[in-house]
Amino acid sequence: CGLTTGDSSAPLQRRAGSSLIASEDLQARAAAFAGAVILPLAHLFQVPNSSVAIAVGPSVGKGRNMHGLLCLPLPDSFSTFRQPLVRQELGRWFCEICRLLAENASG
Repeated sequence: CGLTTGDSSAPLQRRAGSSLIASEDLQARAAAFAGAVILPLAHLFQVPNSSVAIAVGPSVGKGRNMHGLLCLPLPDSFSTFRQPLVRQELGRWFCEICRLLAENASG
């Protein structure tokens, strides 16, 4: 996601006081991703939903493990219309989470 100031169509927009706000499209994509990918994988890893936090921001890249806080990239093309395809992609996201967990163990 790019950060652009003054552009109402940008995924992240700067508000007064230097805070950022996600566009409606970004909020919808993040909610769809959470419901279709994050929460099912949290259940698989036996992580309670109350322990899962969903946030969006710039510079995640391919994903990061910041001392146990896993940050996954939100695919640009992800939308609520891809729900049936997500089941096929859960294995890929499972592997990505395992890679990030291993990163923390080795670092």
